[in-house]
Amino acid sequence: NAITDSKYSNIAVHLFQRIYDNLKDNDQPILAREAEYYFLNWERKYLIQKYKNDKIGFYDFLRKIITRQLHYFIGYGIRFSIFFLSYFTFLLLLGLINYFLWDYYSIKTDLFQCSEIHTPIHVAYFTFYTTTSLGAGEMFPQSDLGIILAISQSVIGYIFIGVFLSMLIKKIVK
Repeated sequence: NAITDSKYSNIAVHLFQRIYDNLKDNDQPILAREAEYYFLNWERKYLIQKYKNDKIGFYDFLRKIITRQLHYFIGYGIRFSIFFLSYFTFLLLLGLINYFLWDYYSIKTDLFQCSEIHTPIHVAYFTFYTTTSLGAGEMFPQSDLGIILAISQSVIGYIFIGVFLSMLIKKIVK
């Protein structure tokens, strides 16, 4: 709690940097990643504290906090557990959106040989398939809304895949 106080923050940052450098120099990558995670989390909290104390304006705060919150939700590229929790929450949210807007998508499919393709398993398949591929395949929307949402899901899915691969490579290299 002391490091969010502006009179101690410089000392805290300097101390953190020394500990972090020491961990990296002594070949302790797990502890170095932990320290990096906590420091990035502290930066986010410090930004909120600066805004509460009127040290930065609203638009500057908003611009910075959005990126910091997104980094927090993916575990800063360090924490796999936070990343997977965020990813599965994202999939669940998209699945719910797809389920409730399904009738507006005008889905065309040759995949399922049944008259009703608006079941939770079909929606889950469409959601997972769209976020992990380009979405072109057995099920595809015909309406403008469906196409826009499918494209959005694909782009966001690729961002998650890119972050995951980056985290994996970072862990293997270190």
